[in-house]
Amino acid sequence: MLLVILSIHFFPVFITGFHGLYDEHIGQGKNSSAGDILTSALIMGLFTRCMKAFFILAFVIYFALFGAGYLFIAVSEYNVAMDWISILLILWNYTGVAIIVFFIAGPKLLKQIYLILLTENVALILMLVLPKWTTWVLLFLMCGWDLYAVLHKTGPLNRMMASMDTNETEMPPLLYSTAIWVLMSDKSQKRDTDHDSGVQLGLGDFVFYSLLVGTSFASADLLTAIMCCISILVGLAITLFILLIRNTPLPALPISITLGVLTNFCAEYCVIPFNDALQDRLIFI
Repeated sequence: MLLVILSIHFFPVFITGFHGLYDEHIGQGKNSSAGDILTSALIMGLFTRCMKAFFILAFVIYFALFGAGYLFIAVSEYNVAMDWISILLILWNYTGVAIIVFFIAGPKLLKQIYLILLTENVALILMLVLPKWTTWVLLFLMCGWDLYAVLHKTGPLNRMMASMDTNETEMPPLLYSTAIWVLMSDKSQKRDTDHDSGVQLGLGDFVFYSLLVGTSFASADLLTAIMCCISILVGLAITLFILLIRNTPLPALPISITLGVLTNFCAEYCVIPFNDALQDRLIFI
């Protein structure tokens, strides 16, 4: 979440708008073609049992292209002199280490760092392509979907967790859905001593937490973003308390996102105007 706040200073968020009919049709055609190519590659990977190769290719494209764009924007914004050879070396090492960590072997701490960078990048992409109010609607819709997917007996994540318990397997964090749960993994000690037991948060949770904090900071100020961070932590504490009582899988998004959104609008339309009024009257400096 902190990385998203730091990146918003130079990252062009909320720029979605009307760019002309011709440009719009060209953009839609390119996006449709890219989607068709990726979907065809995914289907071919499924039929040829080359899913690992597909994910490696997807990782290379994602880390290399988005890393290049992110680095170019940061270098341009801060006016840092850097040649193309240095940029290529940085991207080569950044992407290569990611592939090794995720698909071969690597320290757990380094993998977690890459997962944090991944969630930050996804949150920035969502802020880049979605208007501000669409982001707020998306957060509320994800809360509803998270409740259904985890708690309802026909929910996909509920069935997935039941299947994992039956087969005694663990889901890799990169394959988590965008609606993720908090899961008390009591059985992990019996399955494998290498896996950590305790509370597990899915990757998608961090994406939407970062999206909430980043949207709050981009639309308001740093104080509002900090208040949203505190609200998210309070929501997680409440969720964990309920988890300890029920000892069943719970969705991690609804309480935290609801508290964060309410805090954002209360701060933006109540706290900040009140603070400005106090400063205008020299009551609070």
